[in-house]
Amino acid sequence: MTVDIKELLAGRTCGMDLDFSFRPELGPEPPVALAGVVFPEDAHASGRIAGPAGCLRLTLSVTVPWQGECARCLTPVSGTLEFGMERTVAEKGTLSHEEEIADYSDEYLIAERGMLDLTPSLSDAIICYFPEKVLCSPDCPGLCPVCGKPLSGGDCGCKKDTHDPRWDVLRTMRFPDEETPKKSN
Repeated sequence: MTVDIKELLAGRTCGMDLDFSFRPELGPEPPVALAGVVFPEDAHASGRIAGPAGCLRLTLSVTVPWQGECARCLTPVSGTLEFGMERTVAEKGTLSHEEEIADYSDEYLIAERGMLDLTPSLSDAIICYFPEKVLCSPDCPGLCPVCGKPLSGGDCGCKKDTHDPRWDVLRTMRFPDEETPKKSN
């Protein structure tokens, strides 16, 4: 979403309400937290950009509907990510040390020729605010490591105490605080 802020920068108006939809752009390789996550609908942002000429403040409320699957049990999950975003906006070439400010892009947005492109900053914010893992519930028990059945429906009945003979040599080891070696089963 590109916004024309020439009137604001020139001081002919003191504020502008924003209300728009946009498609999040996560790049060719989305972060691991967003792997398998899709955005079935456009995200929505509303807010205001205002302030004296040359020193504008952008304030937005953003909602992003999403769908994915639980990282533990693979159950389909959907939700809405909601967050607020505030940035200082300035015209390119008006700030001193603009190269250094580029390193703090989470605080500043730079408009070029009176046009402000919000999509890259909004997409970056979605990545930052999205949870590290998508879960169907915080206490999701996941899948049975033996049969793969979701454990949220109760115990599957699989034998969980399996004996792996490759570890038997460790059971015979002695430690200084033990009197006799552990016996293997």
